[in-house]
Amino acid sequence: MVNRRGTNNSIWCACALVIVFALLFPHVAGARQGAKVLLINSYHHGFKWSDDVVSGVRSVLDRGDDLRIEYMDARRVSTPEYLDNLRKSFRIKFRGHRYDVIIVSDDPALDLMLDLGEDLFPSTPVVFCGINDFSDVRLRGKRSYTGVVEDIDIKDTLEVAHALHPRARKVIAPVNSNATGASNRHLLEGAIPAFNGIFEFEIVEDPELEPFLRRLKSLRKDEYVILLTGRFRSSAGEMVPIETSTPEIAKVGIPLYSMWEYYLGHGITGGMLTNGFYQGKTAGQMALRIANGEKDIPVVRKSPNQYAFDFRQLESFGIKEDELPAGSVVVNKPVSFYVRHADAVHAAIGVVLFCLGIIVFLSIIVVKKNRAERELRRYQDNLEVLVEERTEGLNFANASLTAEIQERERAEAALRESEEKYRALIEKANEGVVIVQDETLVFANPRMHELAGVPAGTLEGRPFVDFIWPDDRDMVMGKYRRRIAGENIPDAYDFRLIGPEGAFIWVFLSATTILWRGRPATLNLLTDISDRKVAEGEREKLIAELQEALSQVKTLSGLLPICATCKRIRNDEGNWEQMEAYIRDRSEAKFSHGICPECAARLYGAQSGKK
Repeated sequence: MVNRRGTNNSIWCACALVIVFALLFPHVAGARQGAKVLLINSYHHGFKWSDDVVSGVRSVLDRGDDLRIEYMDARRVSTPEYLDNLRKSFRIKFRGHRYDVIIVSDDPALDLMLDLGEDLFPSTPVVFCGINDFSDVRLRGKRSYTGVVEDIDIKDTLEVAHALHPRARKVIAPVNSNATGASNRHLLEGAIPAFNGIFEFEIVEDPELEPFLRRLKSLRKDEYVILLTGRFRSSAGEMVPIETSTPEIAKVGIPLYSMWEYYLGHGITGGMLTNGFYQGKTAGQMALRIANGEKDIPVVRKSPNQYAFDFRQLESFGIKEDELPAGSVVVNKPVSFYVRHADAVHAAIGVVLFCLGIIVFLSIIVVKKNRAERELRRYQDNLEVLVEERTEGLNFANASLTAEIQERERAEAALRESEEKYRALIEKANEGVVIVQDETLVFANPRMHELAGVPAGTLEGRPFVDFIWPDDRDMVMGKYRRRIAGENIPDAYDFRLIGPEGAFIWVFLSATTILWRGRPATLNLLTDISDRKVAEGEREKLIAELQEALSQVKTLSGLLPICATCKRIRNDEGNWEQMEAYIRDRSEAKFSHGICPECAARLYGAQSGKK
């Protein structure tokens, strides 16, 4: 018995040592032969994008891998003469050299390899990264080429700029006339139609920095956004480093956005940024897969982009972090000692906890071992009873589970039926049904698309105010904001909606507040009342015509000067007229003549009574 205990303890100790050794020295297991890698970088050392690509590649290579880096400096010098001499230099420098895989960063390096690769490095696999406006046509006939595309995301960057600066209506986009600039301009022009009615765009080609700054200072800062898609020239015609130009433009106070991470920290607010590090890291991982023998690796067409923002710029424009898209990276945030040294703190805590864990683990093993021996003897005496009880419990649990599953299936069927009825009711409703959240349409049924005269599925995500007749926007949006704020306002009213072909239609709106995905919104029913409004207009016109006709009817009123003796009336010219003539000329009355009994008796005496 003593020997068996000693053997068990030895086994546990050996297992613990193996685990510790694997955690502390993971590189010992699964070691491979080092790969010989050539990295051709299109630009120069010290340029942040280039340095980030190199860092990304190095982050995935092992110590045994042999990495050689060659810079082309094509960002600072890109004349045909220079590039031709560069090709000649490469032919001399690399003739006879062999590599397991070649990584090329950005378009100039890829073009160089497409031109010289078969001659200098026959059959050598090539992995590219940082390639703009990629097309499979460029790799036609090149089976050993693969890589990761640099896909700048202009649309997402403009959308986040609009969300964070809703008052801005104009975008100024500087571009360059070189090959990269032409590609960027093509992508920008492709994104512009998506922002019709939201932004006006002004593309400035090869701008000179100083005149550009003077012009910006004369603009209203809250109406503009600057999208940095190109670099600026100095008065001497030389390219100004982004580390110089970007902070100068940021001082003007107009928000700056871009699609490249190397602008971050120099004055841009942020954007959906393509990152040189992740481009290089992805290319490095693909190169290692090739070095390990993997073949036919497809091109990664989704660029590893990420929302990133500068805390200092967000603070200057009063933008809070919770207004940013989910998963956004924020740089230049004030950090505590713990955050700055989080890895070291975590490592220290981990070591301490690991040691404590080993001590506790061994102590628990000893205690549990002794307890287990006692329990084992007790369980052996009651094993059959426990088996019977467990079997009975399992049978009961199985029956309960079966009943619960059946009940859940009935509930899910009822829920599906309810959802189908609700969906049919909304889709077939004769009223437009919309949900408005943050002044934006987040749901609209088919009838609402008919009222607005737009294709199905195109309303969601657009501002509600865009579909309100301009004269009614202040009234409608004011009531919306007051309702969202919790004020007690009428639930129904009329207003004009922009309908098909830009004409307005009258609608009757009935609204109430709801929670949509956990946040306040309004549910609105819109009924077309244009025919009713036309009928009301015709009724008002008829009333006006009747009132006009009534005003033409002749009437007599006021004080009439009449002779007490002859009963003649003095007219407006001062002449005296017979009463019958005066009344006849000024009204619709007519006269017939006779004699009353009193006058007959006075004039004719007794003869007045004879027949």
